[in-house]
Amino acid sequence: MYTPEHFKLENLDIIHEIIGKYPFAVLISTSGEGLEATHLPVLLSKDRSSLVGHMASGNPLLQENSQVLCVFHGPHAYISPSWYESAQSVPTWNYISVHVKGTLHLLDRDQTEKVLQDSILYFESENSGYGYETPKAEVRNSLLGKIKGFEIRNLTFEAKLKLSQNHSLERRKRVIDTLEYSKQDQDLELAEWMRRINDIRKS
Repeated sequence: MYTPEHFKLENLDIIHEIIGKYPFAVLISTSGEGLEATHLPVLLSKDRSSLVGHMASGNPLLQENSQVLCVFHGPHAYISPSWYESAQSVPTWNYISVHVKGTLHLLDRDQTEKVLQDSILYFESENSGYGYETPKAEVRNSLLGKIKGFEIRNLTFEAKLKLSQNHSLERRKRVIDTLEYSKQDQDLELAEWMRRINDIRKS
């Protein structure tokens, strides 16, 4: 990922936070057909040493010891020059992206079941009333016969926060104000990240 120095993020705690907040990833690797990609939720393991998930057992990306890339996207938005103090500039796109490379390992049935249990605990709200054992055993067993868990180990991280750091403080404030005025969830999230990374507090 091309990342100029002023957009580079190396703080591993923040990188982990981004993965946790935006876990729906694009997993990319090669198969007999060449490059392939699949879209699926991927979570950090509890000790943060690996990534875990599951996919349909027929997915060609399920290859032991294959090298994979997971791409996690945070909020993003078009940035118009009309938001600046002068329109004598060019449009751009602000975004958050984390790339994680590693080695994929296949999990056995019990390990796959643990991934499912942990995923439901992670994504279900505390008051939803739904748990892993809510469906009958035969339903769960049928599902386990159709999917395969995986763990991605030996992780390396690349993270890019393109949040107007290359513009003046005045322009950054104008972009934040405009994003907050839009009221769209993604714009509001992006504005919040811009305030945080640029250390700009609300007036």
